Amino acid sequence: MTGDRPSGVPTLADDQRLATLGYGSVAGGCLVIVIPALLFGGAAVLNWQGIKADGLFSAGLAAIPTLFLLWLFVFIWFRFAFYREAVRVTGAPPPKSVPRVVKAADGVIDGPLEMVLLMRTRSTAGRHGNCRVEFYAGGIQVKHPRYPEPCWQFSYANLVHAESIKLTSVGRMTSTRNFVRLVTARPRMAFFFGNSWFMNRAVPVLVEKLRQHGVTTFDETFEV
Repeated sequence: MTGDRPSGVPTLADDQRLATLGYGSVAGGCLVIVIPALLFGGAAVLNWQGIKADGLFSAGLAAIPTLFLLWLFVFIWFRFAFYREAVRVTGAPPPKSVPRVVKAADGVIDGPLEMVLLMRTRSTAGRHGNCRVEFYAGGIQVKHPRYPEPCWQFSYANLVHAESIKLTSVGRMTSTRNFVRLVTARPRMAFFFGNSWFMNRAVPVLVEKLRQHGVTTFDETFEV
């Protein structure tokens, strides 16, 4: 984690409900394996001792789909809440009231273009598909590559903080998805960059570029 905690602007990691759902998903995934294994193991031990344990074996079979469905419910609930809360921020206007065009002061989006990243983008205003995130000496511009709107321009001083988020699915095949949540001051809104299906290798580049321009950044991890 880099920089001081922001005052009055909670990060995604501050959401206790998300943390609880994440822990519940991890615990549920473990229980899907552990409880049937214990039941089958108990049945095997009793059978080895000459005691019929058909009930334990049947309970183990029944536990597998039941626990899997419970885990899947919590997992989907977490994912839904994660993407919804990622673009919510204290003090933001309703989505329909968020301006589709924000112009920075003269000279902010000016001069040579330092870097361009094409990122899957959500914001408080909704989903926007792949947007260009353009870096200039004085600020950034987020815009659709083919349409004039939406187009948002912010000076670096107008960026409250950026959260570098790792979403790790724990299991037989551990996978990690990287995202960036960027909060702006005026207007108050949140941007969420990254594709839920890919590793998003451009995320560290985006975070490092923001850090170079003095934006406060945080590293956060969610396990599900």
